[in-house]
Amino acid sequence: MSKTDNRIDFDIEMGTYELTNFETFVYYVLRLLSLATTMYKWENLPKSVNPMFMERMLVTYGFVCFAKDDVTDELISLPATMNGKLDIYGIPTGWRLFGMNGYNLARDKSNSVVVWDNYNRTPILRNIFMFAKRLETIERTMDVNIEGQRTPYVLTGEKSQINTLKQIYRDISSNKPVVLVDKTFDVGQLKCTPTVTPFVAGELQIIKRNIWNEAMTFLGVDNANSEKRERLVTDEAQGNRGAVINQRYARLKPRQEACELINEMFGTNITVFNSFT
Repeated sequence: MSKTDNRIDFDIEMGTYELTNFETFVYYVLRLLSLATTMYKWENLPKSVNPMFMERMLVTYGFVCFAKDDVTDELISLPATMNGKLDIYGIPTGWRLFGMNGYNLARDKSNSVVVWDNYNRTPILRNIFMFAKRLETIERTMDVNIEGQRTPYVLTGEKSQINTLKQIYRDISSNKPVVLVDKTFDVGQLKCTPTVTPFVAGELQIIKRNIWNEAMTFLGVDNANSEKRERLVTDEAQGNRGAVINQRYARLKPRQEACELINEMFGTNITVFNSFT
């Protein structure tokens, strides 16, 4: 605490709040990532292709590449770095596949097939981060607002009372029914200033639900709110359903097109379809 700063530097460290912020952000990232990577189901994949890993890489990098390994002659699907010249449509003509163990394999469009996650050719992980950050901000704001209902005051006293003030706060935040102090403690020097903290967590919950539903629509997951379902008019319900289906198809279409090219090049019978109906 500086000489010009009269605030008490509580033991409730900012690091604790920052950690909770990060943990909340990660919580939402993992929830959204779990949905994003289970949207599509692949059939007739060879055992050498891991669909869970492939979908995670599609979300993370925006594309993967199907090719045959030089040694085993097995079909593999890995992320890749693009290289080589661009064709007239701006698509690279070569790429290098890489595995998580240092494995790498150079290929081009004559002996491999690129699977795009979407027609934008961009990873949706950045969108997942955006939604997770918005949800984390609302969630933590709700936490602060609710905390303000429990401790709606500011304690002030002499410097010699700092440790006692800290213990009083700990007792209150721990929901102890009685706060104990030493008999030498001068209660008269202690000041408690009420603070006004309007309860807005309920309104924030509605905003959070709307952001979550927006994220679900983006991923192609049905999200008609059960609390609002009976109040939705037919046009609203159908409009939301149409947006969800369109988003599903937006990521399914490039996968289906890639399946056709893979089957033609490697003689397979791979198919892909929506996991949700």
